[in-house]
Amino acid sequence: MASLPTISPEEYLVRDRANAYKSEYCLGHMYAMAGASDRHNVINSNTNGALFSQLRKIGCRAASSDQRIYANLTPFFAYPDTVVTCGEKQFLPDQNKDTLLNPVLIFEVLSDSAREYDLGLKFALYNTIPSFREFVAVEQSAIQVHHWALIMGEWVKSDAQDRIVLSSAGGISLALSELYLDVF
Repeated sequence: MASLPTISPEEYLVRDRANAYKSEYCLGHMYAMAGASDRHNVINSNTNGALFSQLRKIGCRAASSDQRIYANLTPFFAYPDTVVTCGEKQFLPDQNKDTLLNPVLIFEVLSDSAREYDLGLKFALYNTIPSFREFVAVEQSAIQVHHWALIMGEWVKSDAQDRIVLSSAGGISLALSELYLDVF
């Protein structure tokens, strides 16, 4: 089996910006991202819609899966399904302003093909981002939302029942019925 070529973070950015498709960068390798199911897209759109009106009142913003983020300790570049920032956005120090450095909250809509990666290595790499405080994994095959919050230096996991409270985003809450509207 041939191994993937190793490239630098700088080469990744050049290629990713030039491509018609999105790719992530992990451990020196560039990976093309697969398309998403209709259910995945509806859940992600619902998430962004539910966040929008609440976040704008408290100086936070959500961005959809087109927002690239960067974790510099690895280095790691990714396109989370939804990313939230509060306060002033910080970007890589180049003229493009297309790679976010300071997300506080990240949502991933889980799929069978990416579940292990999203909940394992990807979550671990997100944890190297100093501003990152909360992670929400939304199932697309059932109404189930997993929530991790960084509390006193430890990641605490809970499964949401009817609502999820997002402390990193001013304590706003989202009803699971909003996230799953028109899905089931």
